[in-house]
Amino acid sequence: SGKALEDAHIYRIEHAGIDAGFRVRLINAVTLLQELLAAQQEVQLSKYLESWGRIDLVTIDELGRLQQDQELTPMFQSIADRYETESTIVTSNLESSR
Repeated sequence: SGKALEDAHIYRIEHAGIDAGFRVRLINAVTLLQELLAAQQEVQLSKYLESWGRIDLVTIDELGRLQQDQELTPMFQSIADRYETESTIVTSNLESSR
């Protein structure tokens, strides 16, 4: 299936990064959003985002599982903060036609 092939490619990219000495983390989008919102509520969002800056490659898996009515600002801000300085891969279970 397409998802299995995608997962295999992501796995190879992540392990190539690990083999090259990069810090790599895979996290489910729902889990990341929950952690971001908890950090925001505890007024620790900046510190939490700073900790992600030490990760060279982050894979955010299953973005399509997030509810459209959720507060997604912290999620997209975390991706924007990494732009041009660290690598981020985002996967989704939604078909590209949606």
